[in-house]
Amino acid sequence: MDVRARSGRARRAGVAAVALGVLLGGCSLQEPAGDGSPQGDAEKVFVYAAPGVPAHLDQFPWGGQPSKLVYGVIDSTLVRYEGKCDVLGQNDDLTPSLAASWERAEDGKSVVFKLADAVSPAGNKLTAEDVKWSVERQLEREPFIATALGFIGRFDVKKLVEVVDEKTVKINALEASSFDVMQFASTLLTIHDSKTAKTHATPDDPWATKWLAKNTANFGPWQAERFEPSSEVVFTANPNYKGKRGNIDRVIVRAVPDSATRMQLVRSGDASWADSLTFAEYAQLQSAPGVKVEDCVAADRDDILLQQKNKIFSDPQVRQALAMAIDRDRIVKSIYRGFGEPAKSGVPQYYKFPEPRKVYEYDPEGARALLAKAGHPNGFSFTALYSESRPGPHVKDVAVQVQADLKQVGIDMKLQRVPGAAEFFQLVREHRYDAVFYSDSTFVGDASYGAAAFTLSTSNINTFGYKNPKYDELVFAARAAEGEKRDNYIRDIAELGVTDTPIAYLVDSANVQAHRDNITGFTNSPMRTVNPSQMTMG
Repeated sequence: MDVRARSGRARRAGVAAVALGVLLGGCSLQEPAGDGSPQGDAEKVFVYAAPGVPAHLDQFPWGGQPSKLVYGVIDSTLVRYEGKCDVLGQNDDLTPSLAASWERAEDGKSVVFKLADAVSPAGNKLTAEDVKWSVERQLEREPFIATALGFIGRFDVKKLVEVVDEKTVKINALEASSFDVMQFASTLLTIHDSKTAKTHATPDDPWATKWLAKNTANFGPWQAERFEPSSEVVFTANPNYKGKRGNIDRVIVRAVPDSATRMQLVRSGDASWADSLTFAEYAQLQSAPGVKVEDCVAADRDDILLQQKNKIFSDPQVRQALAMAIDRDRIVKSIYRGFGEPAKSGVPQYYKFPEPRKVYEYDPEGARALLAKAGHPNGFSFTALYSESRPGPHVKDVAVQVQADLKQVGIDMKLQRVPGAAEFFQLVREHRYDAVFYSDSTFVGDASYGAAAFTLSTSNINTFGYKNPKYDELVFAARAAEGEKRDNYIRDIAELGVTDTPIAYLVDSANVQAHRDNITGFTNSPMRTVNPSQMTMG
């Protein structure tokens, strides 16, 4: 063994050990023993080791992955997913949560929710006014909500929530949508206890943003007991919650920035759950005693956005040639360690729809022929941006592998790392790239929702300039259709993803989660959130 490599590993192990010692030494709560179970009559405490904790508890400004994880725990939505590991959650997998039932109008232009008898930790009963106030707050506080509900979801955001009576709300739509109810499983549409929140509102702060930055007021299974910004949130049970729940008494979401430390915490049993590990670390934990690794299907995809406002990528033959030159099987095996599947088309293969007539094929010779036909017999050169902030720490290895694949057909892809997440996302939002390694991440597990959000010509998330009237027509049709007719529209969208290649899709991602094996009850959500209230700790 190389001495330098060995000493490097020793230093990293030392750093991880110090970080682990600091983490555990700072615990002020009675927490699980090393096997992930409490000792004696101690509380059952779920310790969630996450990459980060939000700087505030308010939903908005949205704090990205940390906010998503915390609001997944809070679990105060009208409906929730009960998805299985090998099935991507659809309308049929939705179950009641704060809504006891719902009914869609025959014309699809409204959904009526009957509310459950939910009660907040403050003792306030859930009413239609809470739903109305929460949704109006979200529309006011976060512009993307109007895009998600209006442009993508086709709801009438100008008169969205109508109070029918104290326990009934009507959600108004502009037109029918196959994923209307599904949107209300999103953590972005958390329902707050407006009565409590309003007691902390002021004329200068009508939405109680200052108070909700440090406190929670909702109807879900948990209430925040202690919050240390960017460091830790401690949740205790809502004593008034009557919904389904397991036996966990307390949840601690703790920021552990180093993935190797998060892995070690779940391996040792000092954490119940570890989030966002590297694929190599998940692979290691698959054989670790006392640990279970969930390898579930997901709605997300890793891909390359190709800027079609640039002349080189305005030609679909060039985009197809690039896609054909990439060995996706090799990427999944060597970099993703078998987690996820090589992308097959323009729609994740985990959705239920007929097999497209055209799928991605690794064909370097065909790629060279297409390049020659497009007027590039000697290939061409361009620069691709990448950042570990999205899709994750594996992106550099993916970029290097794609670079090698493209070189074989004469395409010279130069790589440019963007170190800061803020700078990276600004470059993407402002369309300032030739190509960029990215990922499609959705809050709604529906194929037409993803197509509308990312690739419609009029979507503000479409930063790569793709415009195809046929694609738009298919998305609009799929969004309003159901059953076999809808499935066929999805198939055609998937096929256009291959033949027109708006985006070079690489991998249909997996929802990979690592936890102690004495915990049961995990449900697979398209949002990749973890809901401890539904789990049992043995």
